[in-house]
Amino acid sequence: DWEDESQAPGREHERMELREMMMDIVSQLPERQQKIVYERYGWGGEEPATFREIGEGLGLSKQRAHQLHQEALLRLRQPAMSYGLRSLFDQHQLSGYEATAAETDRWLQRRGGRLS
Repeated sequence: DWEDESQAPGREHERMELREMMMDIVSQLPERQQKIVYERYGWGGEEPATFREIGEGLGLSKQRAHQLHQEALLRLRQPAMSYGLRSLFDQHQLSGYEATAAETDRWLQRRGGRLS
């Protein structure tokens, strides 16, 4: 028995596949948003960065870095971008897509009807 099921043989391949899929999806974001996601989650081999650190590196305020991160996550949840990942986890319920659509509508209302 493996104490931590995620460490079992064969799981490494699943983790690598998931990581590759996430990298492919994130690579579809605008370049600045890609950088924010990579830095925020420490995907470049570094420790995860704060929004202040990310903002300083990009010449943005902490708040603007946070806004761009939120927008990146919103884009990543869109069906066209998230289909492969949703398929991997068998998550194609209508309610999930409806929730994403509602969140997108709220975001667009707050941002004057546009994404950055």
